[in-house]
Amino acid sequence: MGTPWWASFFDREYTDLWRVGGAFDRTAEEVEGILGLLPQRDGLRILDVPCGFGRHAAALHERGHAVTGLDLSTDQLALAAEHHPGPTYIHGDMRTPPDGPFDAVLNLFSSIGYFEDEAEDRRAIRAWHDRLAPGGTLLIETNHRDRLAKIYDPDAEIPIGPPAIGAAEYGAMDWDTGVMNRTVRMPDGTERSFHIRVYATTELLAVVRGAGFDDVEAFGDWSGNRTGPDGRLIIRARRGTDG
Repeated sequence: MGTPWWASFFDREYTDLWRVGGAFDRTAEEVEGILGLLPQRDGLRILDVPCGFGRHAAALHERGHAVTGLDLSTDQLALAAEHHPGPTYIHGDMRTPPDGPFDAVLNLFSSIGYFEDEAEDRRAIRAWHDRLAPGGTLLIETNHRDRLAKIYDPDAEIPIGPPAIGAAEYGAMDWDTGVMNRTVRMPDGTERSFHIRVYATTELLAVVRGAGFDDVEAFGDWSGNRTGPDGRLIIRARRGTDG
């Protein structure tokens, strides 16, 4: 099968390009939204998976929480240690998170749906459930298929950053499988591809409930507005207090 795309895609060049493209500009707003949906107490034990270069993890650490960041990319972890110190950063696969227990698990920035087999997504979410303390909270923030169906243009090539650097993203959506197949042209002209399963809201809610979570809610933004085709998807779910 070869090396999966997600094992090498998230390197320093990816981070530099997405930063130039503005993908990380709303970090402060996102952190405020995260805190608004988590229990209102100090010293939460938080697992950020995958944590990337630590932009959310460090901000939450600065707010007094004990944050562990897990990521498979050694480049991302090195950037986190350099630029966002404070949290505990661990190298590992999201399907096998550290033991915990945690009061909250965060899965942000469309970081679900990487695996070839949907069963592996279910395995990851079940593992997050099991690492939570009773009553703990899961937050997932991602795209969803209804929104994609509204904004998707199969012929569009989307520039990344200033046009002068020549970077762009293009590709196709397989509506039968729900998998989005995209190619990124980097500033140096090289190309790299990624493939993400994009769930409908009802599908991902069912997956989360199937992993054992209670009190599962969906929002269209960090302010807690209703879901719909114009916004992204935020799911908040809790592990039952009986474990």
